[in-house]
Amino acid sequence: GAAVAVTTTLLVLHSPTGAGSEARQETPAVAYAPVLPGFATPEATPTFAAVPERGSTSSPPAPDGSATPLTAPLPDPNTPAQTASSLPPPPAPPPVKPAAHTTSGRTGNGTPGGDASGGRGAKPSTPPAPKPAAPADPAPPAAKPAAAPPPPVVPAGCGGAGWGAITNLGSGMKIGIDTASPGVGSRLVTGGRTEYGWVVVPTVLWQTIRSCGADGLAVTPGTSPSGVSLGNAAYAAGMLTISAAPTPGAALITHMAGQQCLTDNGPGRQLTFARCTPGDTAQQWYLP
Repeated sequence: GAAVAVTTTLLVLHSPTGAGSEARQETPAVAYAPVLPGFATPEATPTFAAVPERGSTSSPPAPDGSATPLTAPLPDPNTPAQTASSLPPPPAPPPVKPAAHTTSGRTGNGTPGGDASGGRGAKPSTPPAPKPAAPADPAPPAAKPAAAPPPPVVPAGCGGAGWGAITNLGSGMKIGIDTASPGVGSRLVTGGRTEYGWVVVPTVLWQTIRSCGADGLAVTPGTSPSGVSLGNAAYAAGMLTISAAPTPGAALITHMAGQQCLTDNGPGRQLTFARCTPGDTAQQWYLP
């Protein structure tokens, strides 16, 4: 659009000190103001700001009393410059807010460092609670005493006074028979059928050992070989001698005037009468 030229008039300032001062010439400045379409273009009326005299610290008033002076007041050359000590101190820096401590070193929004107040409930780290001491092992229960063995079952027709088992001192096994029931010729073995038991029957000079009861078959030594079996007590072969053994409570069962002793030959094997050997536990027996 069209522009309106604004001109300024040259001002000639005279030195207040008198003649000899040269005039200071300012180069006129031309400003152009744009004219908007549809508006009248008024005559531009230049306004001039009075230049203050040298040494003055106040700005002259605007021509209409409301305009802002065009220039800032000039410093007075006769006024000494302000020193650094006379200047006001600079403002103190704002206090630095300490960063909140988090357990993972990240803020609430997921970025490292910074304040955790904007996060999603970050909690300060706390030391783990100590584990409780393991309970002491309970004392083992007291050992129960071994139950007494049940009384032996006495077969029908057996038993009576002095009835019971004959046990070897060395093996700890009972004397039994190798047949289902006592009969003439049943062999005496270590182990076997022991439930029938034995009874020692005394006589005037000898003793007999009978199976099942006082009227049962007698222990009879063989002649050749010398294996022991059940037989009729009417024979003199059934007459035995029972005497004390070296071990207290045990006994020796002998035949032939004490020259041969009833001997344990091992589990399941037939008993024999063998030459007596002092201190041999296989020839010592516990009687009922």
